[in-house]
Parts: sequence; C-alpha cells; structure tokens
Amino acid sequence: MHRQERKDLPLKAAERHQLRKRSFDAVARLYDRVRPGYPESLFDELVELSGIPRGGRILEIGPGTGQATLPLARRSFSVLGLELGASMARACRRNCREFPNVQILNVAFEDWKPAENGDCTAPLVPTVPRARRAKTGTVRGKQGLSSAEFDASAPRDCPSFSALPGTVPGFPKTFDMVLAATAFHWIPYKVAYSRCARALKPSGSLALLWNFADTPETKFYRDLHRIYRRIVPRTRLSLLPELRIERQRKKIVNSGLFGPVTILRYPWQSEYTADRYIGLLRTMSDHAILAPQVRRDLFRAIRRLIDDNGGSFIRPITATLFLAPKRQR
Repeated sequence: MHRQERKDLPLKAAERHQLRKRSFDAVARLYDRVRPGYPESLFDELVELSGIPRGGRILEIGPGTGQATLPLARRSFSVLGLELGASMARACRRNCREFPNVQILNVAFEDWKPAENGDCTAPLVPTVPRARRAKTGTVRGKQGLSSAEFDASAPRDCPSFSALPGTVPGFPKTFDMVLAATAFHWIPYKVAYSRCARALKPSGSLALLWNFADTPETKFYRDLHRIYRRIVPRTRLSLLPELRIERQRKKIVNSGLFGPVTILRYPWQSEYTADRYIGLLRTMSDHAILAPQVRRDLFRAIRRLIDDNGGSFIRPITATLFLAPKRQR
C-alpha cells in the first residue's frame, strides 16, 4: 500500500461519494475534450423505441458537457439539463449554443425546485453578464456555486412550466422523457426514481445510458491491475459490463415505478496512447480524490506500462441503454 493512501483518502463511504460527485467541475475543460460520447445508433433506437413525439420535452440529469445533450438537440428535442457543476454547466451551454431548445441549469437534480406557477424557486442560474451569456454553451461536469453567485431572476435559464391538476409541487409532469448519461448513479436511490416518475407525463419514459469499460484477459490488463493493487490497493476495480448491467436492471425493476426494462448494448472500442488515457483518468472521480503523490505515482506507472507495450492499447466499451416506460397506477 502506498504510504499516503490511507492517510489522505476519506475512510467513510459517504464522504468519498460526495468528494467524487463534486470532483468533475475542477476538470471541466479536460472532461469536455476526452470523455467519449455514445453511438448515434443508440439515440436512433432510443427515439424509435420510446415513442417520444417529435419536438418532445426531455429532462436530462447531469448533462456534463453535453455528450448526450447534443445528439438529442440535433434531433429537434427540447432539453432541460440539470447540472451540478458550474463550470460543466457553462461548457454545456457553450457547446449547445446553436440550439435554442436547450436550457442548462446549474443545480443538482435532487435540489431542483421549479414552482407550479412557472418560477424557479431555487437559485439556479450563475450570474453571467448578458454580453457573455450569448457566447456560452454546452457542458460536462459538476460542482455548485454559492447563493451569492446566482441570479434567480434571469429569464433565459428559467423554464416556464404550466401547473397541471393534481401536480405534486415542483414536478409539473410535462416531460416526455427523463434521461441520464453516465450520471444516474450519483443520485440517492431513495429519491432518484420517485422524482423521475413525478416529472414524467403518464406516457413518459426513463432512459439511462452508460459506457461500461471491459477488461479483457490479456497480459496488458493483468499488468494494469497489478499496478493498482500495488499503489492503490483500496481502489475497487469496476465489475464486468454484464454484471453492472444486471445490477442496474434490478434497481429499475425494484423501484416499482418503471418497467418493463429494455436493454440495448452497443459494443465499441477506442485506441489510447499514454497521454490520452491518463487525460481520461484525470476526469475519473475515483482517481481525482487520490492524494496528489499517489496519483502521480499511479499515472507514472501506467504511462510506463503503455509505453512498454507499443505506446497504445485498445479499450473495449459496451455502451448500454436502459429504457423503461413509467408504470401506470
């Protein structure tokens, strides 16, 4: 074990979770540059299977810098993104600036409180001069601003909702889809599915996307695992894609609010040089919370391994779509 690992890494899981959840905002620009998107065929089948109407309304949880937001906007959907990170939200707005049907709020999904009268009841919008606002766009990241840094009256970022009979306060039930791309695992289970269901129309659907990395049984990956066991033995390596898929399926079913669950897989792969892969790792929350010296030692060892294996390696990915209609009660 690295001598600094136990001393510097929070021991309580809840503390680590919060640190990881808020780590993305510090690397928003890098995140925008290196984080992969999703296959276009995934979005095509999402539209076809969900039956979402043309121009339908999508509530996106944690859009980051717009990896899923942009493909949805290009398909003429109206997207309201709720992004925890201020820098990530700015990046997402910048990336989506050509699409007036996209609005990005700097607020966590679990804290979002639109009032039934259409006003935003939480301080959601970062104060950005109007001259700059037109130049900002889409994002991928996480972290909040203090209330002093928000302008809750800015109309451009505050969506207008009309109250519906029987609506639960704060959830107007006007969305055709709630979607999260590599973000839903950050939402507390006790509120995640119930808030999604309450935000959806009776005919709406929940769509969850992930890029699950695979670890082939090759010498390179065995050596990579040895590096982690030597330098950061407390780090838990990801489960195989099929195990993660089954675990997520059970969570959706056990919520009792959505189903049946359709699962579609889109295998793809990418070649990584040492620079590109370490850049990707810098955006990973479990690496971001490591002690600086531990992180440097880990990246140095990974760089040496990649260089010793021809300077690049293939990383297989299974992009996965979980699609489940809202259950009728």
